[in-house]
Order: sequence, then C-alpha cells, then structure tokens
Amino acid sequence: MPFAKAAADMIAKLGEDFTYITEAGEETTVRGVYEDQYQEVDPQTQVAVISQQPMLFCRLQDLPETRGRGDRITVRGETYRVREEQPDGYGNTDIYLHRV
Repeated sequence: MPFAKAAADMIAKLGEDFTYITEAGEETTVRGVYEDQYQEVDPQTQVAVISQQPMLFCRLQDLPETRGRGDRITVRGETYRVREEQPDGYGNTDIYLHRV
C-alpha cells in the first residue's frame, strides 16, 4: 500500500521517540509525529472557538497490545493521558492527548 509506506517513511524521518505507559505500568518506546497546534473549531454554534489539541501519529504495530484510554504518554518532557485513539485503516493511528 503506497499510503502505508509513505506514512512509515514520514514517521521515520519526522518522528520523535515518546514513552507509552499502560495503566498496568508497561512502558514502551514508540516513534511518532507529535503535533500541538491551535485549531479553530466551530461546534455548530457559529462562534469560532480556538482550541489546542496535542496528538501523536504513529504505527499501530509499535504500540502495546493492551492499551487504552487513560494510559500515559511522555513526550518532550510532558506527560499526557490518552483521550482517544483513531486508527486510519492503513496500520497507523492518531492518538489524541490530554495534558495532566
């Protein structure tokens, strides 16, 4: 799959290492692309709301099998909780984070 190869290349070149810690305490070093940019969101109110949403893009195969909402991630010296994971159907996932 061309997209899967392109995504793997992007993660290898632009990614950085982060630590994934399950609620059971299992620690795994994973490589992924970290983003923490401001986004304009319109929650169907016709009012612009500016939000900052940290997230990671990484390969599913690199993550622990027993993972879930509430696990912790440490990246760039900050710790986050996993809020949501959204697989892309090509073997990668976006992990949306919550600062703790």
